[in-house]
Amino acid sequence: MKNCKLLLFDLDGTLLRNDKTISQKTLKTLQNCRGKGILIGVSTSRGEQNALCFIDELQLDVLIASGGALVKYNGEYIYKAEFSGEETKRMSL
Repeated sequence: MKNCKLLLFDLDGTLLRNDKTISQKTLKTLQNCRGKGILIGVSTSRGEQNALCFIDELQLDVLIASGGALVKYNGEYIYKAEFSGEETKRMSL
């Protein structure tokens, strides 16, 4: 991993255990990686709020949520695909 700049993980079955927690061993390993200058991220099909309730303790550098419809870097949105008010209104008819 000499040139690694980013570690990007899924949640379910990857970072999260069956009880929806992250092990202390995993957290420590990720802290060690961050100490080496490696960014830590999650990519999930979950919505942002649903994902964040599981991973607040990670202090993510990158979050890709809603199947790629939302991307945050260092807490700032850098991409967000949203329906306009008019599009939402048409879908509800």
